[in-house]
Amino acid sequence: MGSQPGGLIRLIGEALRDLAPIILVVAFFQIFVIQQPFPDLEKVLGGLVMVVLGLAGNIRGRNLMTDGFGLIAFASLTPIAFVLYFSAC
Repeated sequence: MGSQPGGLIRLIGEALRDLAPIILVVAFFQIFVIQQPFPDLEKVLGGLVMVVLGLAGNIRGRNLMTDGFGLIAFASLTPIAFVLYFSAC
């Protein structure tokens, strides 16, 4: 996944897709209910970028954990029944 061209872009797109409902609800509430502009919009957007990158990194890390070596490490640290259950999923 990391060696594929556009892999990072795809992960960021997935993170944005996952966060879109939350962003829309917060923006709607701020604009239409509170009727105030976002305070420090630059900081809010910077924080949003950090959240999207963090979520993309988390997704990448989760995918690495479930691949090859991560599964072996997982298997060595947990009871065999637990490993067999999750490997069947």
